[in-house]
Amino acid sequence: MMSIIHEPLYRNLFDHDEEKCAWCVLRYSEFIEAYSSGILLFHNLAPLLANLFSAGYIIFQEALLRAQVVSSDIKLVTVSELK
Repeated sequence: MMSIIHEPLYRNLFDHDEEKCAWCVLRYSEFIEAYSSGILLFHNLAPLLANLFSAGYIIFQEALLRAQVVSSDIKLVTVSELK
């Protein structure tokens, strides 16, 4: 909600008599444009980074689990061959 809270403050409506319509014009200050761009960037990058981190974690944990299973299988085969 904080990403669009400034919009109503800077929104202007202009009536166009020839086309019988209204135009909505937004005029932001430089600070508000930078704020809006920063919030937009955060809203797009945060989920992307969270998904990449989660995928990497899942892949790494799965690789560790498989390595433990393979090493325990090798140990079992080695112990059974000695008997």
